Amino acid sequence: MELTQRQNSILLLIINAHDAITSDDIATELNISSKTVQREVQAIDSILKKRNMAITSLRGKGYLIDDSHKNEMWKTYFYNDEFDNNVLPNVRQSRVEWIIRKIANGTLNGTYFTLEALADNLFISLSTLKRDLVSVRRILREYHIFLENDYKRGLVLTGDENSIRRLINDYLVLEKSTIDINRIIGQNTPRMDIIERIIVTCIQKYQLHLTDIGFKNLSIHIEIALTRIEQGKLGLSNTTTSINTDSNAYLCAEALAVMLEEALTLKIPESEIINIYIHLSSQKKLHTDVDNINSESPHNLQILNEALDDIYRIYGSDFRHDEILKQGLMTHLESALKRIELGLSIRNELLDEIEKNYPFEIQIAKVLAFHFLKTNAIAFNLDEVGFLALHFCGARERARQDEKSETTRAIVVCTTGVGTAMLLKAKLESQFGDALEIKKVSALYQLDKHDMDDVDLLISTVHIDRNLGVPTVVVSAIVTDRDIAHIKRYIKGNPSNSHSVADLFDEKLFIVNPDTQSPQELLEMMSQKALTLGYIDKACQESIIEREALGSTEVGNLVCIPHNIEGSVYRPSIVVCVLDKPIPWKYDHVQLILMILIDQDHRTHYSDLFAELYSEIDHQYKVSNIIRNKNIAYMKSLFIE
Repeated sequence: MELTQRQNSILLLIINAHDAITSDDIATELNISSKTVQREVQAIDSILKKRNMAITSLRGKGYLIDDSHKNEMWKTYFYNDEFDNNVLPNVRQSRVEWIIRKIANGTLNGTYFTLEALADNLFISLSTLKRDLVSVRRILREYHIFLENDYKRGLVLTGDENSIRRLINDYLVLEKSTIDINRIIGQNTPRMDIIERIIVTCIQKYQLHLTDIGFKNLSIHIEIALTRIEQGKLGLSNTTTSINTDSNAYLCAEALAVMLEEALTLKIPESEIINIYIHLSSQKKLHTDVDNINSESPHNLQILNEALDDIYRIYGSDFRHDEILKQGLMTHLESALKRIELGLSIRNELLDEIEKNYPFEIQIAKVLAFHFLKTNAIAFNLDEVGFLALHFCGARERARQDEKSETTRAIVVCTTGVGTAMLLKAKLESQFGDALEIKKVSALYQLDKHDMDDVDLLISTVHIDRNLGVPTVVVSAIVTDRDIAHIKRYIKGNPSNSHSVADLFDEKLFIVNPDTQSPQELLEMMSQKALTLGYIDKACQESIIEREALGSTEVGNLVCIPHNIEGSVYRPSIVVCVLDKPIPWKYDHVQLILMILIDQDHRTHYSDLFAELYSEIDHQYKVSNIIRNKNIAYMKSLFIE
């Protein structure tokens, strides 16, 4: 028996908890009752015991899982390619996404569902389903798609063909890159193998370079298009897009169409060729001459340089002379801006992990996104911001490189794009320095071309299903601490760093339930407190307001972390403000404000300070404990070993 999605969420919280976690903490995090948590934990424990694993319940402390079981649980329930495919959701937001996937799948296969059938499948009432459909329709409107109830067929999607395909791609493909597209499409033929072979032939002939994700997305785009063509649903070409018929991308699209027509005996219209061309031309290039990009996109380079200046001014992190970062960002921006121009969506499957593991880099990326919004009126969504953050992750890892000894030669196999590849390579080099030599970063489908005689190790973000005569370590695309520990079995290197923030808390700067309730007034009140005590000067106070205007400093879980960017700080401090109730901020609600005050000369320590601070507010239950205690001693205790 498998776990429900809610049970998976509960199990994940217990696995990730540093110590025992109470049912109240879990209930707060998942917005359910403690009794529900207790009932679910009993059910989970019964299932785990069948696999010789268990959850330990400690009276007065909470739930705990033995470290010896955590890896097996992680592998069983969270690294499984089939995870979530057959799980019926029982949380409303999850049900909404499940309903959209179900309807999108039916649209692709020509099957339809009545309200009654969906309600029965979900084991919910018809009235509950109708409430969920309000949220479903709101999401569909973002795609310019409508959900109609046809009394003969059931629920039917209506809208232009390209919008429907984009929905199918987002919810059936981008939700899970390892999904079996043949199972979704309903194909029992090896058509996908034919498509992939033809793509490889064509992109090699026309010297186009795709990431593994780009390669897979193009394969799926074509498979979906062919299925819809067979149903008489032809895609619309983007007539506002200039088509360079002499470009390799267009010639490749034409060649793809010809070879597909010959292999599959069907007719591919011109509009579909243009759609393939758009898909190819928007793909991120793996091999790009930075000088060419800089000369072709001087405006974008100027915006980037201005953003890097601001990032240095705000955070003290100096990326202004990192040409590797600039090359990676300019390459990414070229394709990202093209995607936005063409209305193509991209789902960042790593976003949750990036936000959790690299919150500081997300803040930096938001500054870059703000500059493009301010200058070009181009809005990057959070998925795109996450990809930008990966480049800054890589840059920060390169800046922390240490010299090591003894070299292990490795090839890194990365499937999720150049930003992730640069982060992965940089983090490995930062962790192991000279102990690890990255010979090459390779896409999975190109791996067979490499000579393994001078390679000691393969470090891959995806399982390699063949024996290449070299040890393989499978890691997360953003390299977690667990991955680093695994790699250390093969190579040496153990850098460590720690930083405490407990001394920055001051009882005079601990504010509880103030009368002031607007964000602007709260920031002014908190900074005025520090100014009155002589901890900062007026310029510092004004810069806190200026920083918030550059982009909200919300970090989720009802928390905001404003900070100064200029002025003098005579006593580095963290001003804490706990509100009686959450108040609206820019994007969400905030109840806990942690204002960081650091002198300009110490800005380079901000990222370490932010990271340690974030480690104690990265879950809702942790924030709830701070709010509930309303105590400076408790706040300090969180940061004392």
